Amino acid sequence: MAKAPVRILIVDDEAPHMRALCDTLQDHQFYTAGFTSGEAGLAALREARYDLLLADLMMPGMDGITLLHEAQKIDPHLCCIIMTGEGTVSTAVRAMKAGAFDYILKPFKLSVILPVLTRAVETRRLRVRNERLEKAVRRRSEELARANEELQQSSRHKSEFLANMSHELRTPLNSIIGFTEFIIDGKSGPLGEKQKSQLEMVHASGKHLLNLINDLLDVSKIEAGKAEVFKEWIPLVSVVEEVMRTIAPMAAGKGITLEFALDLPDSVHTDRRMFFQVLLNLVNNAVKFTDRGGVKVSGGMHRGRVRIEVADSGIGIKPESVAKLFEAFRQVDGSSTRRHEGTGLGLYLCKRILALLDGDISVQSEYGSGSRFMISIPIGRS
Repeated sequence: MAKAPVRILIVDDEAPHMRALCDTLQDHQFYTAGFTSGEAGLAALREARYDLLLADLMMPGMDGITLLHEAQKIDPHLCCIIMTGEGTVSTAVRAMKAGAFDYILKPFKLSVILPVLTRAVETRRLRVRNERLEKAVRRRSEELARANEELQQSSRHKSEFLANMSHELRTPLNSIIGFTEFIIDGKSGPLGEKQKSQLEMVHASGKHLLNLINDLLDVSKIEAGKAEVFKEWIPLVSVVEEVMRTIAPMAAGKGITLEFALDLPDSVHTDRRMFFQVLLNLVNNAVKFTDRGGVKVSGGMHRGRVRIEVADSGIGIKPESVAKLFEAFRQVDGSSTRRHEGTGLGLYLCKRILALLDGDISVQSEYGSGSRFMISIPIGRS
């Protein structure tokens, strides 16, 4: 399909010059319309689209500069070229300051005019194209902003729902666990071995379910922006020791060693409950995914921050799975079957909690030879 001809509006109070220029440019495949007054030129511009305006600088009534200003109000992308018989630097400066694309001198030389028109046409096209792109970008940005707001609202609703459901589930579940412990302890009467064994299974399942619900509740609070951080000066070594005591029966039951070596400052300014949860998750995971050998927790200072490492001799992680470790509801253990219980929220929670504590987490692993998880937090200000 042939391109539409470039449309040029020519305004010059000297009619012979105007008609001569119109005829000359038409011979070079331009569409031209000529007028002898600025008012007539503006009227034509309101009626039809033009790409370029060639305006004489000195005209009675409305001069070329005034015409240029008024024309650009009608079409901001219009490229205006001033024609003048006053070939001085001040004339050029005046025209360019007024917003003219360029200027040409009378009497006209075709070898001078045509290159100026070619550049002006390209500029006009670029202006129009840029405006279209800007509109498209603005429209797309508005669409993305609306979509993002909808996603955030959906995420908030989801988090609120999970928080409410988790809260409602925990209350009866705690009652089940409490009453089961009461019966197992024989406080409601003697039990047979089979009955006790069955109740212990109920109790263990209840505790497991409660842990899953607690994880969901923590995730929903963090994602809803409602997680509260209470920083205080805490003896970090005692927190690590408490974690090790909590996990020790699990490690003993699997026949693996559990050791720690710490060189930590006396106290650290952080949230005790949150840090305990992170470290408990990491050590629990290490023991869960280790069948022989052991788990070691070591700690010290690294680049002005407290750094703690949890290393195990377990199954390790495949290289292609490392990037997925900290995603929500992900379980990566390298096995073909789901041998390990859990929601896949543990490491995701660790990462989100550490972000609240201005900390970070990283991992190094060799499949089949164990893993090392490193966490760090700031010491805090005195």
